[in-house]
Amino acid sequence: MPVNYSIDSNQGLVHTVCEGDLVFDEVANHFRELGSDPAFVDQLNLLLELRADNVPTTQQVFNMIEPLRGAVGNRRFNRVAVVAFSEAWYGYARMFDAASSGFFMEPRVFSDLDTARAWIEDGG
Repeated sequence: MPVNYSIDSNQGLVHTVCEGDLVFDEVANHFRELGSDPAFVDQLNLLLELRADNVPTTQQVFNMIEPLRGAVGNRRFNRVAVVAFSEAWYGYARMFDAASSGFFMEPRVFSDLDTARAWIEDGG
């Protein structure tokens, strides 16, 4: 599956990697899986790596919001570092951040993984 995640409860971090050929149903399944994970609690940080080969359309971005809303429920992420490994993914990440406001308290898009990790670890 091109969407994989891990939760580090000690660091309060969800680390998600999207790679390969990304399919909307797999993204929706990821949200459901994450939402039912007992380690997924309110106020976690998120490090999201966008390495997938294909970039979703604008409509697909907006179609991802409802599955995210259903999975997250009343929980919210604190810092969200989205790492876009291409220009196309960078644009998608900015659009997704705007469309998913309310889930992410402090989102930021990066083009470098080390900078994103440092920002998450800094905590403010």
